[in-house]
Amino acid sequence: MKHFVLMLSLLILISIPFSGSASAYQFDFESGVPSVFSGGSGASASGYSGYGFGGSFYRSSNSLSLTLTGLTAHDSIDLDFFLAVIDSWDGSNTSVAPDYFNVSIDGNIIFHETFDNFSSSDQSYTAPAGGLLVRDTNLYGASGWPDSAYNMGIDSVFNNISHTSSSLTIAWYADGHGWQGGSDEYFAIDNIDVTLNKTSPTPEPATMLLLGSGILGLAGIWRKKRR
Repeated sequence: MKHFVLMLSLLILISIPFSGSASAYQFDFESGVPSVFSGGSGASASGYSGYGFGGSFYRSSNSLSLTLTGLTAHDSIDLDFFLAVIDSWDGSNTSVAPDYFNVSIDGNIIFHETFDNFSSSDQSYTAPAGGLLVRDTNLYGASGWPDSAYNMGIDSVFNNISHTSSSLTIAWYADGHGWQGGSDEYFAIDNIDVTLNKTSPTPEPATMLLLGSGILGLAGIWRKKRR
């Protein structure tokens, strides 16, 4: 009898979905660029390696994208990545501005802010505590131009992004009236981590009571048959 009730309880618990998170994809470009990425090229991270980047990152003067398929069931995603803002980004208000950095999920823009490597007061983006890794330092590219770096995953805008599809396309790109690209302004990403979040409501007390009653009822039927 005890074994029967225990087995039935386990079967019911197994059938109830649980909440949790699971990393779907992680990459740091140390072993090259996998086929799920497009738009850029792997490159030495140079001076950025001293600020949490690895020896290599993924670089572009225009846009980068990541496409994942066959994802397990989820309600939202978290996106973590490091951003290198390289050379003469001009922020919001100068004659050669604005210079925007954008992130979109399946074509929907979730981040759209200007960056300025010369004056932080002229960029629209304000990094949360711990998000700014370095700025006003020549780390890469043309000598004399300052660079900056951010841990973007600290920003809450990249947490609990609504998403349920089994496929996912993330795009990182720069634009704006002042965007020059080429060898003058570009960016790179590194330390990418996409986390799938699955949230299931806890069964209400009435539901648990019903389950318990069902177990007891089935146990009673089993006992009568045993007699």
